[in-house]
Amino acid sequence: MDPGERRTAHRSAPGDPRQSRSAARTGTAGASGPGARRPTAAARHRRDRVGSRARTGSDRCRGGELPHHLRPIPPREGDGPRAAGGADDPVQRTVRVQPVAVRPPHAHRVAGGADRGCVGRLGDLRRCHRQGGREVSGRFRIFAVILAAAATLPAQGPKAPSVLARVRAAKEIDVAAQILGVVVARPVARNTMVKKGTVILEIDPTFARITVLKARASLAKVTAEEAWAKQELDREESLQAGNSGRAADVDRVRAAWQAAKAALDAQVAIVDEATNRLERCSVRAPENGLLAELYPEIGESVNLTVPVARVLTVQDLVAEAFVRGAEITRFNPGDEATIHVDGMKPLTGRVREVARAAGPGRTYRLVVALPAPPAGLLAGFDARIVLPKVK
Repeated sequence: MDPGERRTAHRSAPGDPRQSRSAARTGTAGASGPGARRPTAAARHRRDRVGSRARTGSDRCRGGELPHHLRPIPPREGDGPRAAGGADDPVQRTVRVQPVAVRPPHAHRVAGGADRGCVGRLGDLRRCHRQGGREVSGRFRIFAVILAAAATLPAQGPKAPSVLARVRAAKEIDVAAQILGVVVARPVARNTMVKKGTVILEIDPTFARITVLKARASLAKVTAEEAWAKQELDREESLQAGNSGRAADVDRVRAAWQAAKAALDAQVAIVDEATNRLERCSVRAPENGLLAELYPEIGESVNLTVPVARVLTVQDLVAEAFVRGAEITRFNPGDEATIHVDGMKPLTGRVREVARAAGPGRTYRLVVALPAPPAGLLAGFDARIVLPKVK
């Protein structure tokens, strides 16, 4: 037998185990025959999956049938008439088209990677997305939505020329401690309305209280000495009146009494100073307003140069602007000014301060008072001051 025929006969010999294993892997083995095996469950699953991929390729798009996720939504019953553009109106057609759900490329991949389906190629995707020979553009839809939203927005700000300003409190007071010490209490929290004289911070008063007690004890002693010297003076004066005392003794006792009285006055001042120092251990609000900041925490030390709190008189608001020289000449103290704040009606204020000397940046400071600010207006809001007409 020829060697080539022997090889052919060997490959086609029935019962060859290699042929059976190959047929089992590809699922092509017959159901009968000597040495043939039935395909396993894994082989049948592999065969069915490869076949389904081949059937769900790009032939569905190229054959004229749109996939389910690209089909247009049919009109519902009871829909009103379309716009003047009719059925071919791109805006109306855009509203009725279902959004495209792009799948990953491997979802329609055919065995061997030769074809990826309609979502695998940009040209096929565009062809699948056509309706009536026209392509629905995603950019056009986004642009139409932006134009519609912009048309519905209300006009903001004044139409007349204006300058940018900032609403702030008429007084912004930085409160500093008047003695050194350690913070032991914070009776009031930040962002709380306070009245003038309200205690907002407590500094350790131990040493100040001891000083007051010592000063008062010394005051009691000096007071007793002054009273005794006064009695001695009265007795010497009575003796001299009865011609029983000498004038020199009266003068000596009077000098002692005057010294005791001076010591008493000095000790009273010391007691007042110690009491004042004890009172300064309590930091109080200088004005009615908002406690905007309270810097030190309990246990921290304070000094005399760093502020410990900040109080804003929010009941008295002003609009502050820094304008150029050509614009500052239009304002005069006492004139009325119109102020615009976003989301509020125009406010009428009165010019309180007009700078006549340029500051940093060669700008001029302009302050407009707001006599009756609305409840929703807060310090820090942006505003615009309308420029008055040139007279």
